[in-house]
Amino acid sequence: VAARIENAAARRLERAELRLTAAAERHRLLDPERVLERGYALARGADGRVVTAARGLAPGSALVVQFRDGRVGTRIEEIQSSTPEQSP
Repeated sequence: VAARIENAAARRLERAELRLTAAAERHRLLDPERVLERGYALARGADGRVVTAARGLAPGSALVVQFRDGRVGTRIEEIQSSTPEQSP
């Protein structure tokens, strides 16, 4: 009986370790800063949040753009909205 309980506990621990490893990998892949390694940049507003859309930004607003090897401070000069192209 003790051996069965021990084996069941070992299998349960093994499954938990596999789930934890899978969750850690998903977290690593979804890390926004990982995109920097692929040549992209992250733009952050004055509040430090990642900017995901032009909507809500204004000319003259400050941004910090983070690259793989450093950051630059910049100001918005112009905003060009993009709209989805319509098919004929």
